[in-house]
Amino acid sequence: MRFKNRYIAFQMMTDPKHKRVVHEFIGPGTIANAIKASIQANFGDFGTAAMSNLTVKYYSAMTGVGIVRVARDELKRCWAAISLVAEISGVKCVLRTIKQAQINTIKHNQKLLLKLRSSSQIDDIRYQAQLKQADKTIMELDL
Repeated sequence: MRFKNRYIAFQMMTDPKHKRVVHEFIGPGTIANAIKASIQANFGDFGTAAMSNLTVKYYSAMTGVGIVRVARDELKRCWAAISLVAEISGVKCVLRTIKQAQINTIKHNQKLLLKLRSSSQIDDIRYQAQLKQADKTIMELDL
C-alpha cells in the first residue's frame, strides 16, 4: 500500500525592511524546520511524530512561494501549523496558504515575478529565466 500525500502551497510574507535579508538565508530546510517547530509547539510529541514525512518540495526565495508535501491524514494539522508560524530564523513572518497547489503556485509565481519586473527589481532576462525554471520545477512535482 502506498502512502497518499497532499500538497499545501504557501507564500512567506515578511516585513518589507527584512525582505532582502530573509530571502538570502531562508531555504526549504529552514522553512520545514519552522513548520515542524510549530507542530511541536502546538500539537506536542504526537503531532511531531505524525508529521515525519513533511517536506518542502519547492521554494522560490525570490517570490517567497513554496509547496509542502504532507501525509493525507495530517493535512489539516499541517495546515494549522503553517498558519501558526510566526517566526523563521529570528525574523517575524507569516506563511499564508494558497489553494490548488500546482496551478495556483505557477499563476501566483508569474504574478509576483511580473510585479518585480514592472517595478524594475529584476530585468527581462532574469524574469524569463526565473519563470521558466520555476514553471519547470513546479510541473515536475508529482502532485
